[in-house]
Amino acid sequence: MREQVHEVTVERLLRGVRWAIVVITAVSLLGFALPVLVAGGEAYRSLPRQVAAFALLLVVLVFGTRPRGPARWVLPALVLVASGLALTGMHDRFVVSEEEWSFGVIGWFGVLLLLDLGPRATCAFLALHVAGSFAYTAWVGQDTGDLAVVAVLVLGYQLPVVAAAAVVDRVAADAARAARREAATRTASSVAERLHEDRKARYDALLPTVVPLLTDLTEGRADLTDDRVRARYAVEAARMRRLFAEQDDVPDPLVHELRACVDVAERRGVAVHLDTLGERPTPPVVVRRELVDADRPVGDCAVAGQGDCAGYGVGGDGERGRRRHAAFGPEGRGGGVERGGGGTGVGGGDVAGVVVVDDHPAIVAGIQAWCAAASPPVRVLDVGATPAVAGTGPGADADVVVLDLHLGGQAPAYADLRRLVVRPSRR
Repeated sequence: MREQVHEVTVERLLRGVRWAIVVITAVSLLGFALPVLVAGGEAYRSLPRQVAAFALLLVVLVFGTRPRGPARWVLPALVLVASGLALTGMHDRFVVSEEEWSFGVIGWFGVLLLLDLGPRATCAFLALHVAGSFAYTAWVGQDTGDLAVVAVLVLGYQLPVVAAAAVVDRVAADAARAARREAATRTASSVAERLHEDRKARYDALLPTVVPLLTDLTEGRADLTDDRVRARYAVEAARMRRLFAEQDDVPDPLVHELRACVDVAERRGVAVHLDTLGERPTPPVVVRRELVDADRPVGDCAVAGQGDCAGYGVGGDGERGRRRHAAFGPEGRGGGVERGGGGTGVGGGDVAGVVVVDDHPAIVAGIQAWCAAASPPVRVLDVGATPAVAGTGPGADADVVVLDLHLGGQAPAYADLRRLVVRPSRR
């Protein structure tokens, strides 16, 4: 926010300087040069040249407030052409006189057009204009001493404006750099604070369960010969792996965190199949924690080695947008869905049946085909467009639930997923 304020302040300051130069140039042309042009008829060798020179300067004044593209260089060239027309259109004896109206005006146009390029470009234009005027004056045999006095007076106004604008531009650049450094410092501080909060949140998440286990281990109270005790340690190890995986920069954080849990299970000799299909939205960290922790009943079974295997399938459907499917195997019934016909699931024994919760007929038909092609075939007990089919009727006895997390809308049905997973009948 402060950086934006600095940028706005600097932009307003530079805009104010530019508009001040526009006003000075306009007053010089219309307030001083025009009356002299109108009153000096006998001093002109060619009045059309004088009129053409004035017209060119008027056009430059209209279009030169903020030159862009080719106009950046065309307009200064027109100013020099106007200077030549005005100077050569005077009788020689009036080249250095009060009737010569262009000399004091041309320089302001150079300041207006070239000031944003820096003082060097502006001073080069002023030097070119003054040198051309001196050369022409000497060529026609007029006294250059009087012209030197006029040049000193005119440049005495124009050069201080160039210097002041350069100082303003330097101050603006310093202010912009200071604003960027301040923004970088605030960003670094914010990142450090966020990292600290994330670490503290992970520590708080592990404190209630991990610390007691570590305390029992260090004090010798943990009986590591007990399968249930080892299972508790394995489950908490999986949770720690998942929490550490939250900070990894990966394309699919949810699958990455699940794989961290799967790795712990596979180290214990448990067969876990984790497959993905299609594109999925990336849930926030809090939602991912709830989603993965909701799988604790299955995860506990798998990590403890109490089941033959466990599976978690995630899929997507690009036709209707991003979608997700999940499959869970039962506890104590000898497994889940075998791979077959490109399907996703887990094996390990006979399967009593599957219930499919999806509102897309093509997806339902595809899953039914996969189950039919499995070896041995898997019976689809029921299908429906709402999670209710998994809790009533034939679906209540299903071992595996295939759930679409985007039923009829964009919001993932994480709450339905959690309710299905924690049901005692599907532990």
